[in-house]
Amino acid sequence: APVLSIQDRVSETGNERGLLGIAVSPAFAQDQSVYLAYTRLPDSAVTLARYRLTDARVEELLTQEHATYWNHNGGQLAFGPDGLLYWSIGDGGDAGDPFRSGQRLDTLLGKILRLDVSRACGGLPYCVPSTNPFVGTAGARAEIWAYGLRNAWKFSVDPADGSLWIGDVGQGTLEEIDHLAAGASGANFGW
Repeated sequence: APVLSIQDRVSETGNERGLLGIAVSPAFAQDQSVYLAYTRLPDSAVTLARYRLTDARVEELLTQEHATYWNHNGGQLAFGPDGLLYWSIGDGGDAGDPFRSGQRLDTLLGKILRLDVSRACGGLPYCVPSTNPFVGTAGARAEIWAYGLRNAWKFSVDPADGSLWIGDVGQGTLEEIDHLAAGASGANFGW
């Protein structure tokens, strides 16, 4: 039998929306938590949520508006060796980054985020690590770890050194595989 169905929460319009990512808490034995990334009904916001098996409740932690275009949702979730959650979000869709999201620091679109989801801080259901590169930068979202991505729909944490290997969607004839060294916060991949 299914453990959870979120079909009533998830937009499946277009061919890149839906359930985008799943990550099991590194402290699962204690907290029974699973993290989900999906495009939310009815507004198609890209959403990070926590599901606890103990109370069978889905709690939304963070959302980013993403309604104009159906593509480039991103959605990979993974815990790093630092115990923090990394989440990739696409640039908002269409060709040529029409919102210039990849280079803007006031939006979560076109970014990889780094969050401490093990606790809450300052009214948020998560904490922003103080070592994130844009903490305290005026006009920038503190959740951002790396930026300048088009649609980093997949990445892996290298178990040998904690670095990220990022699969990013190119435009036209090229695709990208990017490497982000462990601790190399604030990297700009150019989009």
